Amino acid sequence: MDKNKIFLYMSRWAFHGGAPGLGLFSFDTQTGELEFLRHLNETVSLDPTYLDEEKKILYICNEANLVEETGYDTGRVYAYRIDPEDGSLEELFRQDTYCPFPDYVNFTPDKKHMIVPHHSWATGITNIEKDENGNYVPVTRWMDSAIDLFRMKPDGTVDKLVDVKKHRFDKRTKDYENRVTVPHPHCAVRSPSGKLFAVCDKGDCHVYLYTVDPETEELKLLSRTMSDAPLSESRYCAFHPTKPFFFVNHEHSAHGKMMVSAFHYTEDGTLTLINKVDCLPKGASADCGQGFCISNDGKYLYNLLNGYNAVAVLNIDQETGEISVVQHIAVEGTHPRICALSPDGRFLITTCLGGEIAVYRVGDNGRLTKTEHSAHLRGSAYITFFDPHK
Repeated sequence: MDKNKIFLYMSRWAFHGGAPGLGLFSFDTQTGELEFLRHLNETVSLDPTYLDEEKKILYICNEANLVEETGYDTGRVYAYRIDPEDGSLEELFRQDTYCPFPDYVNFTPDKKHMIVPHHSWATGITNIEKDENGNYVPVTRWMDSAIDLFRMKPDGTVDKLVDVKKHRFDKRTKDYENRVTVPHPHCAVRSPSGKLFAVCDKGDCHVYLYTVDPETEELKLLSRTMSDAPLSESRYCAFHPTKPFFFVNHEHSAHGKMMVSAFHYTEDGTLTLINKVDCLPKGASADCGQGFCISNDGKYLYNLLNGYNAVAVLNIDQETGEISVVQHIAVEGTHPRICALSPDGRFLITTCLGGEIAVYRVGDNGRLTKTEHSAHLRGSAYITFFDPHK
């Protein structure tokens, strides 16, 4: 492969018209050109969320419930060895997570433990109820959710499940119908020090800061902080690479706004709000906030807005951590889903569930300019880059 080109793995969401598996692309780090190479692992819907560059292992969660296959509620984490010659994948293991809909994978810095949050716990109850047309339909009442901690072997495979932390459904809300009000952990992002793991829970709009005790092999909760108004659904988060700043975007809004919140954090797990900003222009509306990422230098945030179909670029004040919107740039496509920066931070890629993929050049001031490069993959969502030259 040309020295300027690297591999890009992209998930395909079968739930939204895509086929299962991954799309493999080559990506030119100098020009931003994307070239589709082939489909991989077309039997399972997969979200690539963690790359072990040293071992060349790609970890993937399936964000599904395999109850019909296994006889019990569970999702699954897969691991694949990457062939740097052609980007092909060799399966190393598949691990049941004993909870449906795993949606993220992350590791402690020493790679001895793997963290997997889930959308929902196995105590989801299916009832038969009448819909708005008077027809009887199955309705799932989502209850508790879980975050798994697995001990890993030196070769990157799973040893055993060592701890489970549950985000409990608050029965006092008495709102079994609204999945937004019940636990819905959506990510597990590691701080630069490696000590903290931030879990955004869309259900209660709180950020949970955990740490992993290596001696007891426990996930220990340090704090639980509301990130915006109730029902706003905290979705993704990002730590500043060098300063004690922390940022959260939100999937929905209880007040007609698409908010991003900025916090100051401490290593003992304390979060203190700095400010919050609406990412929509005055008078505009959006269905939900989606992809969210921070520039390598920590100066800018990128928030993908579904419905308004644009990327909002936010400036981060390097002294105070305050954020402000400095640009909106349109995204062409149906249901914008994810935005991700190339490893060197020179390009931003957006995906849409309708299949549209676009490449934007990142300027020195963080602003985006659309390039001529694009691609198409129905159901396109999550992105992971792999440099075969390292």
